[in-house]
Amino acid sequence: MTKYFTILFSATAILSLAVMSYFAFWSDGKSCGTSVIAGGQGSIGGSFNLIDHNGMNVSEKDIINGLTLIYFGYTYCPDICPLDTQRNLTTIDILDEQGINIKPVFITIDPERDTVQALNDYVQASHERLIGLTGSIEQIQIASRAYKTFFRKNGEGEDYLLDHSTFSYLMDESGFLQFFRRDIEPEEVAKTISCFANVWPNQYLALSILHEGIIMTNTPKELKSIGPDNTLLILDDDEPFRRRLARAMEKRGFAPTALETVVAGRAFCTATPPAYAVIDLRLGDGNGLDVVEVLRDKRPDSRIIVLTGYGAIATAVAAVKIGATDYLSKPADANDVTNALLAQEGDLPLPPDNPMSADRVRWEHIQRVYELCDRNVSETARRLSMHRRTLQRILAKRSPR
Repeated sequence: MTKYFTILFSATAILSLAVMSYFAFWSDGKSCGTSVIAGGQGSIGGSFNLIDHNGMNVSEKDIINGLTLIYFGYTYCPDICPLDTQRNLTTIDILDEQGINIKPVFITIDPERDTVQALNDYVQASHERLIGLTGSIEQIQIASRAYKTFFRKNGEGEDYLLDHSTFSYLMDESGFLQFFRRDIEPEEVAKTISCFANVWPNQYLALSILHEGIIMTNTPKELKSIGPDNTLLILDDDEPFRRRLARAMEKRGFAPTALETVVAGRAFCTATPPAYAVIDLRLGDGNGLDVVEVLRDKRPDSRIIVLTGYGAIATAVAAVKIGATDYLSKPADANDVTNALLAQEGDLPLPPDNPMSADRVRWEHIQRVYELCDRNVSETARRLSMHRRTLQRILAKRSPR
């Protein structure tokens, strides 16, 4: 009997915690926005099956697995869509600086012209995290109805236009959260999304307990605490990336110093060796491994991450031999860097949320060989056993996502 009451009490406590967490999320979440939807908020969103800009079949479950900003438009749009999309992408960059990871999604309403290749070109020219979706006209109509959007063909011939609604929708796994009209500035959109991001953990705690009956369902691998010494060196010659990463790491409790040259990095590590370091492999005035060597000599307990867009086994081995704790390939965000810096001894860091695609790995390898050949196209083509014109076409394109 005692065992029975113990189990009953535990189950009741878990359920109570789940319900409180769930309603805490919704009460806090409602204060983040005041969108009024005909039919209620639950009427926005639903199932869809589309094709992404890489040619993969995807559903709403593949796309909406976190905070997601969705917009319906078309790449041939002469004025409205480019401005709306740029507003959304500027919002993404603002939130990146706050350490908030949002997925931007562009669903075409013009599948006749917006083929997979057309969307891929559009994505590459827009933002590395943008996801483009297309499909048959029937599939697009299903998605459009689910989000209560409107579109209609206007004109004939190849240069027709489309009349369409222009809302952007903030979604997550639980459904619709907020919509944004096109006249709202990116700073205001970011402020609203940040509000939802701050109450988001309560939702996942509630869903974990209600769906699984346990609290640890969505808990990440345990990380070390930063400790009393939170000094962090960020050494990278990409100024926008360096600035964004510094801001994001500061919000995570680190005290970053951002530098851009080997000379400055060596001097800093000699004078005031930090507890943590994120060092780019290739810098304008030399090799980042020179800084790793100085830091490891001055402070053996420092945790050092080597970060580079030119990943290779040989350089990874060299970095670890010199004293790096881990080695990450770009693109990597603040979450990837934090997980690597604070991983428990002997544990592998958590896998990145957005790992480099196979196309991006191939592109990076080609770029690396091209640089090693002093940007000589003919020599690069010979070493890669590629046709010269094929290589020229690849080099002329933007990097894949």
